[in-house]
Amino acid sequence: MGTGENLHWICPHELTAQNLDLDPLINQFAQSQLEQEDPLNFTSEKWAFQEFALRPGVGDNIEIASLLRGKQVVEPQAVSPQSTRQTAELMAHWLFKSVQPDGRMVYLYQPSEGLEGKGNNMIRQFMATVSLVRWSNAHPERKELQDKIQRNFAYNFKNFYREIDGVGVIEFEGSRKLGAMALAALAIHESKLRAQYSRQYQNLLLGILRMWQPDGSFRTHYQSAQNDNQNFYPGEALLLWAALLEEKYDQEVFGRFMLSFNYYYNVYHQRERNPAFVPWHTQAYYRVWKLTKDRRLEKAIFKMNDWLVTTMQQWDQGGVLADERGQFFSPVHPYGPPHASSTGVYLEGLIDAYRLAAAVKDKQRAKTYQIAMVRGIRSIQELQYKNDYDLFYVPNPQVVRGGVRTNNSENVIRVDNVQHALMGFINILATLSADQLKLEESSARPNLRWVARQGLSRGHEMLNSPQVSD
Repeated sequence: MGTGENLHWICPHELTAQNLDLDPLINQFAQSQLEQEDPLNFTSEKWAFQEFALRPGVGDNIEIASLLRGKQVVEPQAVSPQSTRQTAELMAHWLFKSVQPDGRMVYLYQPSEGLEGKGNNMIRQFMATVSLVRWSNAHPERKELQDKIQRNFAYNFKNFYREIDGVGVIEFEGSRKLGAMALAALAIHESKLRAQYSRQYQNLLLGILRMWQPDGSFRTHYQSAQNDNQNFYPGEALLLWAALLEEKYDQEVFGRFMLSFNYYYNVYHQRERNPAFVPWHTQAYYRVWKLTKDRRLEKAIFKMNDWLVTTMQQWDQGGVLADERGQFFSPVHPYGPPHASSTGVYLEGLIDAYRLAAAVKDKQRAKTYQIAMVRGIRSIQELQYKNDYDLFYVPNPQVVRGGVRTNNSENVIRVDNVQHALMGFINILATLSADQLKLEESSARPNLRWVARQGLSRGHEMLNSPQVSD
């Protein structure tokens, strides 16, 4: 990048290995040039250019691979039933391998350093437990998986489950979050360990009920004035209640569920829509719709997911690079950077939206959601550590293989990068036909070349831009 004689070259491998985002580097360079030149005459460009990697092949052969930002680009036509199953198997392998001998799940791994990262989050930990359970339930012949599930349950409930005033909570660093309680109960509900954890299960249900309010809202922290994350935690609680209703219909639970639907969808979500709200409520509403065929739930699911795929998913928009296709990210809305966990959880919701569209014979919507899911699969495959090209800078490749990096500029693996995508893949593989796990030529071909160039505006405009795709 540069102006006139001022050039600054950055090796793409350096960006990949050091988790460097190109945009801040460009803005720093632009700022230094603006201090020296007339801003009205200053322009800057950034390029994403093709790289090549060599590695020994069979015999005397040398394999040559084309790379973009240090990785092989997954072409849209590479998405297939076989590649989707392989991606899911690798994610499941990484997730079960990340359960330590004492049952603790690795929360964060830094591939460049070959070390675990600091931090923890019990919502994501219990989501990981749910993911372990669902993969095992989808593969009942794999008896060896149960040992790791049992160890993970034992560790989590021993270290984070508490009883207060006769109810169960999940406590971490003094916080007792509704979402963690709901997902811990859901993990028990879906597992083969409900009898063993029946006390914890019933007490968690009581704790969640105590946090529900007569207007349909939830308090999101037990015995606390804090009441944030309303886009996340209530949807997780409603998903649990939907699972209860699926197993045994209860008019009282249904009444509470619909009061919460009215509060959160018709009031809260309409005030300020947020994509984080969509997948949790979609999954909960679809489960209850299957029981009731309630048109209010049907309309809500379609409206939320129509908005999601048209607002958030990137494919052939100007400036979207080949390795970014299929990710869920909006450069014009303040919803945060692209993240593998976001793409994964949106897949979880979209497969239920697709199932609903198929059930009511809405072929156009079903097709829209199917294309969005396969594009999302391409994005997850792009971010997964699969082969030697992906792992060239990683000191412990055996630990990293199968994991999913956060985005194209951040190589860290966080547990929810994997678990959300895996749960989405489980349902997608169980629902879509082999032909549907491919993109038609018209849907697969983006309006981009493999080597992409993006021209930027004058320097002062570039510096004020909220987001520039790199």
